[in-house]
Amino acid sequence: MAVCLDRETTRPGPFAGATGPGDDATCLTIGLVNNMPDPALQATERQFVALLGAAADGLTVRLTPYALPDVPRTDWGRAYVSRFYAGIDELWTSRLDGLIVTGTEPRSPNLPDEPYWESLTRVLEWAEHHTHSAIWSCLATHAAILHLDGIGRRPLGEKRFGVFDCERVADHPLTADAPARLPMPHSRWNEIPEDALTSSGYRVLTRSDAAGVDAFVKQRKSLFVFFQGHPEYEAHTLMLEYRRDIKRFLLRERETYPAMPQGYFDEATVEALTALRERALADRREDVLTDFPTALAAGTVTNTWRSSAARIYRNWLSYLCAQKRARAAPPGRADSPRMLRSLQWMLLDNPLAATATDHGLCLRDASGLMVGLLLSFPTAFRAGDRRILALGSGSYFVEPRARTLGFYLFKRHLACPGYAFFFSTTCNADSGALWTTLGARAVPHSDVEYVLPLDLEVMLPAVLAGRTSSAWAAAVARAAGRWAEPLRRRTARTSTGASAEPCRDWEKLAELSRRHRAREWITSERSPAFLEWRYGPGSALQPSEICVFHDGRGHEGWFALGPTIRGPIHGRVLLDATWPRDTLSFADVLAAVTRGVAGDADAIYFRPRPGVDYDACGRFVFRRRREPPPVFAIPARDDVSLDVSSLDLVLADGDGGLAGGDSW
Repeated sequence: MAVCLDRETTRPGPFAGATGPGDDATCLTIGLVNNMPDPALQATERQFVALLGAAADGLTVRLTPYALPDVPRTDWGRAYVSRFYAGIDELWTSRLDGLIVTGTEPRSPNLPDEPYWESLTRVLEWAEHHTHSAIWSCLATHAAILHLDGIGRRPLGEKRFGVFDCERVADHPLTADAPARLPMPHSRWNEIPEDALTSSGYRVLTRSDAAGVDAFVKQRKSLFVFFQGHPEYEAHTLMLEYRRDIKRFLLRERETYPAMPQGYFDEATVEALTALRERALADRREDVLTDFPTALAAGTVTNTWRSSAARIYRNWLSYLCAQKRARAAPPGRADSPRMLRSLQWMLLDNPLAATATDHGLCLRDASGLMVGLLLSFPTAFRAGDRRILALGSGSYFVEPRARTLGFYLFKRHLACPGYAFFFSTTCNADSGALWTTLGARAVPHSDVEYVLPLDLEVMLPAVLAGRTSSAWAAAVARAAGRWAEPLRRRTARTSTGASAEPCRDWEKLAELSRRHRAREWITSERSPAFLEWRYGPGSALQPSEICVFHDGRGHEGWFALGPTIRGPIHGRVLLDATWPRDTLSFADVLAAVTRGVAGDADAIYFRPRPGVDYDACGRFVFRRRREPPPVFAIPARDDVSLDVSSLDLVLADGDGGLAGGDSW
């Protein structure tokens, strides 16, 4: 069976599964925090088991149910969850790949007044640090964004109820291969304004003209996925909810007769239910419910959303597998499918690929076995008014027995015609020495990285871990971090009047790059095609974030960020940024970036750019040296005028943005 609902009440400890099946990326352990009322407990279990089963596609999923202690329940409900569910205290020591948290029926118009609020928000904070991704459903979605970003839900005049036609409005791994339009059931009394989400860094994936925002995401330390709808619902779920609401009206537990679910029943069922409504309004007795056309309705409703829901959940499970595989892989060992995709993107999808006669050079021994390889890719740059082409080098290896030939392989690479200069952004000690031998120079300050801590309680122990294994010293570092973090927040520079929002308007981004380009530096040509290739849905730099920021005076620029995990530190790397240097400082840019990732990252990492004063970025910006220098360049023989110090190479140039993690 692809999905196993684990009802054992004895759970593994925090180190269970550290070896064996726990490390198998095709075996996933997912927690289900089921907050639904007692009558819906078992149905909700069944719905998620069925949906995950439809999505598993060869994967094995172990689904473990958990219960919040403060959700109001009957004696039966308390006995049921006590027998078949794990207590929430067991969640804190569990090892989960993903988490699903359901909603429940609201009891208070103010979410923090709900009896389970404290427990639910603790689950939210735990999930960020202990899962690859978490799904929040309906009311859990509203609670999560209120706690994370202070975004309050807005009450609706009547229940948003039915199956609504939703449009896919963003390209994202979760919506890959999903149809452009997909039906989705909704059942809720509140909504979230879309502009409030986008202004706080959430990315809307699907929406409906009639129902509003359907699904959206935010990349925090864990990928948080939010559904206002219910992709897990079965075909009959809305019908049963409607029947329940009619019963509540007849029992005078609600004042108004419930609205019929939209886009759900066929004409004959609508006619029968309309007649039932007229009888109920005229004769408000529970006995009227016996005339509910259950057989008619049950025979005509269909699960029109299942295939789309299964696709989205299949993509989610694939994401969990990829994250589990990436974090379990030994350092230095590449994931083959990912490497192949990166190479295809760098060499074949490159908008300048047609200008290259080949994609590199290789060495073969007498038997035809490849013993050396140097891959290359063209890049366009702007130097003053000139457009020039340069050839970047990526993966390079030579077997020890062919090392002498490797030198000539490199010399032949540097003789490729049609390029103003040659460069690499990912040199190690061996290749850097080879570049130097052939006359190249390290780009100044490319061996420097700046770090802006955003959570000293995480950063200080991580920095210390590289210097000592003392548990006492680590405890002191954590205590120092807790003490220093409030001071850092009080003294941190804020971006007064600045706002940032995600942007995929490549024409606009390219125009901002052209307008703000510093003519004294040699910079990559950030054309619309280049930017879409670099940061669009097909990019190997995904998941990357690209945002436009504005200050209060009408100045604007943009920045691009990528995720990085360095031991316990979940950070962001600044891949690129462009801004009006005559009116804004880099400190202003960094403040806008910080505001955009507040609460989502422990640190921001960035590389030096020419002409930038990093001393003005604040006292908490650390400068660390990376040995050896990773960036080298050399002019072509017929263009010896190139000044390497004038190169403004950013991390997204070359293949530097594909580099893996590092120490703190």
